[in-house]
Amino acid sequence: MATALATTVARNGHDTILWSENADVVTSINQHHVHPRHFATHQLPGNLKASSALASALTGAGLVIIAVKSEKVRSVAAQASLYLPNDVRVLSATKGIDVDTLSLMSQVIGKEIQNRDVGIISGPNITIDIMNEFPTAILVAANDPATIEAGQTYLEGKSLKVFGSTDLIGIETLSVVKNI
Repeated sequence: MATALATTVARNGHDTILWSENADVVTSINQHHVHPRHFATHQLPGNLKASSALASALTGAGLVIIAVKSEKVRSVAAQASLYLPNDVRVLSATKGIDVDTLSLMSQVIGKEIQNRDVGIISGPNITIDIMNEFPTAILVAANDPATIEAGQTYLEGKSLKVFGSTDLIGIETLSVVKNI
């Protein structure tokens, strides 16, 4: 999902940085504009770059989308909290419930990044449809309408409709339940 969302943001004209811990992925994206593990047959936009340095990936960001495995959300958010610009909006594309605290991923991220408003990205969509620019939709839910608006500004394009909702807990809970 991270690659599809980053590609969408870049296609919409925003300089975009995809963070990865994998140096081979970073090199492939930066040199060949291809993600070797996800969507290897898709050419990525030239304004989509990659970095293995979280600090440089977050510098100057207007929107940060956290799209990592649920078991890594807490540690990635804690690392990111050190470098997030003050006015950045944060969305989570990770679904799940923290097994230790029973918190939703937006709550885990919010706590780690000093309780900033964190929104979520939810379906209905299939990432290959996003990559192929087939008509599809996503929902951005957040308590703060400005976070929803940021998600719409960066993500909505010619083939992706972005709906918004302030029912963060309801939407996130349903997103988790549908994936069980």
